[in-house]
Amino acid sequence: MLTTSHYLLGAAALLASIASLTVFGRAIQLHWLKEWHGPEAIIARAIAGVSAAMIICYILGSLGAFSLVPLTIAFLVTGPVAQLALKPKGNGFGEYEETSGRAALPLAIGGLMLFGVWLLQVRYSMRVGLTGTDALWYHMPFAQRFFQTESLLSFNYAEPLFQTYFYPSSGSVFHALGMVFFHRDFLSPLINMVWLGLALLAGAAIGHRKGVAATSALGVAAVFAADGVLRGSAGSAMVDTPSTFFFLAAALLLIRGAESRPALVLAALSAGLGLSVKLTIAIPTAALTIAVIVLAKKGDRVKSLAIWLVGVFATSAFWFIRNISETGNPLPLLKLPLLTGPGKALQSDNMVPISKYFTDTDVMFHMLPNAWNKSLGPGALFVIAIAVIGSLVLVSKPPAKVWRVMSFVALATMAGYFFTPGTAAGPPGGPMRGLFWDTRFIAPGLALGLALAPVVLAKYSARIRDLSAIPLAILVVIPATRSQWWVLTHPRLPLITASVIVIGIFLVGNYYGRVGNKGRAAFLVLLALFMVVGGRDYERAYAHGREQGYGKSLAATGNSRIGIIGEAGTFTQYMQSGTDLSNYVEFIGVHGPHGAFRPADTCAGLRGLVNTGRFNYVITSPDRDIWNRSTHPNRQVPWLTTDPNAKFVKQIPGLARNTSSTLGNKPDPFSVYRITGPLSPKSCPAAPVKR
Repeated sequence: MLTTSHYLLGAAALLASIASLTVFGRAIQLHWLKEWHGPEAIIARAIAGVSAAMIICYILGSLGAFSLVPLTIAFLVTGPVAQLALKPKGNGFGEYEETSGRAALPLAIGGLMLFGVWLLQVRYSMRVGLTGTDALWYHMPFAQRFFQTESLLSFNYAEPLFQTYFYPSSGSVFHALGMVFFHRDFLSPLINMVWLGLALLAGAAIGHRKGVAATSALGVAAVFAADGVLRGSAGSAMVDTPSTFFFLAAALLLIRGAESRPALVLAALSAGLGLSVKLTIAIPTAALTIAVIVLAKKGDRVKSLAIWLVGVFATSAFWFIRNISETGNPLPLLKLPLLTGPGKALQSDNMVPISKYFTDTDVMFHMLPNAWNKSLGPGALFVIAIAVIGSLVLVSKPPAKVWRVMSFVALATMAGYFFTPGTAAGPPGGPMRGLFWDTRFIAPGLALGLALAPVVLAKYSARIRDLSAIPLAILVVIPATRSQWWVLTHPRLPLITASVIVIGIFLVGNYYGRVGNKGRAAFLVLLALFMVVGGRDYERAYAHGREQGYGKSLAATGNSRIGIIGEAGTFTQYMQSGTDLSNYVEFIGVHGPHGAFRPADTCAGLRGLVNTGRFNYVITSPDRDIWNRSTHPNRQVPWLTTDPNAKFVKQIPGLARNTSSTLGNKPDPFSVYRITGPLSPKSCPAAPVKR
């Protein structure tokens, strides 16, 4: 648990940094996009502020200065400098626009259920710590390594299975920032809630000018209401929500400012942020790039394309340049002509797209629809149909050219889902795991299609436009109410909190622009105080829950170097981080040329790596077949345990819901060994131990 002084210092630095970046975004929007108001202005400000923050992180993270003082100073300077340089005028609120009651009610009901089911999972994280396979596997380990080394150039070779360490990792940077301010990870369960709110706002902004803001927002909400898509995002650290937001924001900025250079720059920065968060945004980004070319005026297309590419480069290229420095290849996961690379990862062969199964009728007409129903809820086919049909109608009869182009982007992005690697991952002939796990890859295109679909009704009466929110609200409520999370924890507090959020959004949206500068200042001060006071109680509850949830799996507490052997151990390594995040956790493996990384294949090699790593503890785990969720003996274990300086300490829980080749349906436990001295490579067993 944090001391009060440390908590208050971190809270003050964080809130001041957010305020400064908000001032920066406000100055950018009011200076270059002063005619914008409402949700579109807020999105423009958010992209400007987040882009500035990320570029600062890239620069300081490259210099080994990703730490509290340099980051806080840089953030605090950003806002005042922009304010003094640009001298923005006005406030950006524009004319007061009241939400119709006919649209407000379904929006409130849909918002209540969506935020409620997300907060259920936040509450669950408060009781047991962060969960989610990908979060514990690499998102949070990467964040912790950035925090511990004060550098974004640090590669965390967390596993030899899929080379996740070469993924763009801006999503982990946001979690690392929470660690920088507080030396704790209690903000991490809340970060995706912020991205969710911004994604809904971006959806509302797309429909805002056509009188269907509520329906468009509910369309985006329908994507994030079912367990299969929100699984691992709500109350955890997966990056599908921020990547979807940045894609929607880029689309909005192009729709709203198709011929505006400042809007084009912000759209490019947003697309780059999406790409820096999740590589699966590559196809949507390519679709947006084509849209930029088509929307540009004749004779201006080359210049517009150049501006776009520079903007995308500015917020995403850091990770690809980092990969080049390590491997000679910006995309080491691919074997690009004439470029070096690390070779294939151990279990990456079956990361195939759905397109591989286009001729397989069982997959396409049975397994895939079933996976969609599990991931998107029982109304999955209706959700997809609305997005596709709405986009097709806008293509044929758009209110303006930009709507036709963006509908093509939505359709191309949804089609790109079928060609995205991993969407049909699994053992040969058995893609059901990938079909279910990675339905979330359709989220960006589906969200844009659902945000655009209500625009078809723009030419009809306000009553019809408002009533269109009802069916979208139903498509949010049904999957949300069917969520498995309602039975895992008492829903009262999450529902009360969700109600406060929904009511607060309506009050702020309807009255914030009308109360004057003093009223707004007073509101912001009270909000900050509420966040600080309430945050302290939340931090204490989370610290207690994390300690209880991770305690049985923790090998050691406080400033210990912990090594892991065995492929199964990669999926729980973040649970070894310790409450204060001071344990240094590393998968023990051999580094080869151009970023290659493999488990040690000899006893002497393993013992040498343990000695070189100066580990205090080593956790032994079995190897794992990820596709079949089964574990089998790890031949490295005897190489470690036969050395007298490896002292057995205890067994800790292994991977739940995994079958063991030796224990049947019971999961294999992991073992913890304390290293009391150098291991001897010369005393290794004479013959290798067979699997």
